[in-house]
Amino acid sequence: MAINPNQKFVRIKDIKEAQKAQDAKKAAWEATDRAAEARRTALTVQRMDMSQFLHEFHAVDLEEVRQST
Repeated sequence: MAINPNQKFVRIKDIKEAQKAQDAKKAAWEATDRAAEARRTALTVQRMDMSQFLHEFHAVDLEEVRQST
């Protein structure tokens, strides 16, 4: 059942609470050190075995597949 957005915030109090929650999320985002997080992520990826990022492709001879079926 879909929520009707016109009925979700029928009271000013609900709107103010939603705005406060959004402001708190925004403040938490702005307080994070995204450069440090990027460095940690880069180091994690560098420490990973490169084989995790590789995929081996195989060529298939379609005529051979057709003959075997």
